[in-house]
Amino acid sequence: MERSVQVSPIACRIWLLNASLFIAHYAVLTVTLCFFTANFNALHAQEASCTAEVPVAGIVRTIRMAGNTQSSTLASLPDRIELDMRMGNAHIGYTLPIAPCPAGTLRGLYIGANVTSYTLVAEHHTRLLPLRALQPPANPANEPWAQRSATAGLVYSGRAPTVFALPEGATAVHMVLQTPSNFPFGLGMARVGPLEATLLAHGNDERVGLAEQSNLAMVMGVVGAVALLAWCVRRKDLALLFFGFATVVFALRTGLDYTQLIYLPALLFENFIRWTLVLLAITLASANMIAIGAWTAHTQRGMLLLGAGFSALFLALLIPGIERLQLNTMTFRWIAFFLSVLLTLFAMWHTFAARQRIGLLRAGAVLAAYALILLVGQIIAMRNVGQSGFSHGGYFIYAYSVLVLVVGALVGERALRALQRAEGLNAELAQRVAEKNAELAQFYAQQRDAELLAEREGARQQERERLTREMHDGIGAQLMTALRGVERGAYGKEQVAQSLQDGLDELRLLMDSADVGRSLQGALATWRNRWDARLAAVGLALVWEIDGAIEDVVLPEDTVLQLMRILQEAVTNAVKHANASSITVRAGLHSAALVLEIADNGQGLPVANGFEGASDGHATAPNPSTGSGSTQRGLRHIAHRAQAIGAQCVVANRAAPAQGVSVRVSLPAVMPHTTVGATSANAF
Repeated sequence: MERSVQVSPIACRIWLLNASLFIAHYAVLTVTLCFFTANFNALHAQEASCTAEVPVAGIVRTIRMAGNTQSSTLASLPDRIELDMRMGNAHIGYTLPIAPCPAGTLRGLYIGANVTSYTLVAEHHTRLLPLRALQPPANPANEPWAQRSATAGLVYSGRAPTVFALPEGATAVHMVLQTPSNFPFGLGMARVGPLEATLLAHGNDERVGLAEQSNLAMVMGVVGAVALLAWCVRRKDLALLFFGFATVVFALRTGLDYTQLIYLPALLFENFIRWTLVLLAITLASANMIAIGAWTAHTQRGMLLLGAGFSALFLALLIPGIERLQLNTMTFRWIAFFLSVLLTLFAMWHTFAARQRIGLLRAGAVLAAYALILLVGQIIAMRNVGQSGFSHGGYFIYAYSVLVLVVGALVGERALRALQRAEGLNAELAQRVAEKNAELAQFYAQQRDAELLAEREGARQQERERLTREMHDGIGAQLMTALRGVERGAYGKEQVAQSLQDGLDELRLLMDSADVGRSLQGALATWRNRWDARLAAVGLALVWEIDGAIEDVVLPEDTVLQLMRILQEAVTNAVKHANASSITVRAGLHSAALVLEIADNGQGLPVANGFEGASDGHATAPNPSTGSGSTQRGLRHIAHRAQAIGAQCVVANRAAPAQGVSVRVSLPAVMPHTTVGATSANAF
């Protein structure tokens, strides 16, 4: 038979109470041990920072929301911050405990990149001291690190890793984030240790990163300046303008991305970075659209409106109190991000549509560069919402560098093609101009030949008309007079012979003028050759005084003929009526005029002097009461011929003691190819 064991309810309650007390005691003991262990590890880690570079432990994060609601918690790095806190304009700060070290220990604090802008102060007993940021030298092997001046209120960008020199005796460092974080993390990395060990561990990364960004910014700045200078030469090539502006903006953006200090208000600086991002996207997309031939008036207006609208939004964020409209920095960043993505997709679509026109290789390169931008942008967006791990943000700069180079290659190739087309057009234009010049030269040559032919024909026609007129007025008139005298029985044998001789002399003058043309010296020489023997036969000596200066005198043929007729008429009168023994013929230039003088040593004109020189440039008419009829008729012919060629004729007795008559004809030297101003050596 089995026995049953019964437990009273009181015993059961006692057992349960003892068990509960044991469990509570064990839990309290466990928590106490964990707390002391954590504090011991933190204290050990802080004390280790005196001899080695270690992570900062025991960091406290303080968050103050709107309405002065504040909370403090321990933070583990990288410190994750939820999106609602960043969108809600939370003010975030960190307290980094610094363990005391022996006197004389120099320590450094390393703050990693990818933190938003911040300020740092060190707590030294009861005072707050600004920290000194160390600048890496260009040659760290030979140059020491430079310390920036420790000025209160300095704001660090957080985009570049920075090493700070901790003041001796510092017990804590207080960091205050100036703007909402770009990423779902606040403080990412903080390490403390001996200054030399900290510089050795992280200084090279800071120096190399700064050198890379500086060199990239410098190269892009030079490329942009070259593109803008090229645009100044080719003002119509807007691709060069947009690309040059884009590279300059990219150089500015790259330089700002790795700067340590910022000298603008932190909020303005962060928004300015986003504004340059959208401006870079607009200008690069515009340069790409022009380079692939997809630029239209609508696209131009759209890009201008987009840039103006986003710039207006950037300026609106500067208005105090704008955050009340929920238009804060994070909103601006998201707008900038989505606009950049839309511009990228817009440029990719038009590039894909133009793949046949620009070539598959070029289109593929542009699409790959834009795809790289989208990939990096996706990573950044995932990191912004906390879906991606904490990574370096400089990849965005390098991805955009690839896009800038690809678009720059397209723009440069387009400019070179335009230059080659211009050179080809210039060469073609030069060839056409040469052909037209040759045609014009040939045309002008033909015209000259035609004009010369017409001129020669006209000259021949004028010469024929002149000869006809002269023969009619000269020889014809003399022969007709002789014929009428013979018919009326008025002319005897001697008179008929004289008339025939005068006709022959006139005919010889016409022939001589046709031979010598426009040369007065040649006409005088020919006349002398004909008359020298005739004058000697009648007992008259011919004194010939011709100045060599008239060799260059060129006269119209009719003028030469009239001068020779005056000479012949004056000599004929002297032979017939002067009873002279010599005749002097002088010709030369005097006072810018051609002077021809015929003088004899005969009996001269009658005392009444039927001819007197006129002062108005014309010969006076003979006095009918004096002189023979033939003399008067001859002198009238001389006066008429001088007047016909615009010359001044003076007929007068020679001044005493000389005897005889002087016929002086002065013709103004207005003819071409005449040496004017030369004065004959002879006295006129």
